[in-house]
Amino acid sequence: MNETNVGLRIRRLRESRNLTQEYVAARLKIGATAYGNIERGDVKRLTLARWMDIAEVLEVHYSEIFGEWDAPYSRPQQPPTQDLAVLAEYFRKDKILLYELLKNYKEIFSKLEQMLQGSNKAMQQMMQMQLDLQQQLLELRR
Repeated sequence: MNETNVGLRIRRLRESRNLTQEYVAARLKIGATAYGNIERGDVKRLTLARWMDIAEVLEVHYSEIFGEWDAPYSRPQQPPTQDLAVLAEYFRKDKILLYELLKNYKEIFSKLEQMLQGSNKAMQQMMQMQLDLQQQLLELRR
């Protein structure tokens, strides 16, 4: 298969979704120029993982990039159940990550609160010592 044809298919898929090259490049964590090279077929070799990543960003099965493709791809009105399951898995993972972040933040804030309480106690002790010292000085002066 000719890389230019694959690049053209990728470009048409991207355009059919009204996505910019910059957006797709950002999702792939590559530069816009590097992504443009993929669409132009100016890339000598891409890994299968990269093809799969591109398909994921474009919301197509990776086989659509390589298969017969005459007309612009249009999304079905009702997403297939498999796509919903994939989205549910992403949201589940996001929820787990958010939970872990919140748990870590709670632990950090708890430790900060303990440190502040310790600091407040130390300041109160210092202030009490200073008052005691001033009282002793006053008594010595009498």
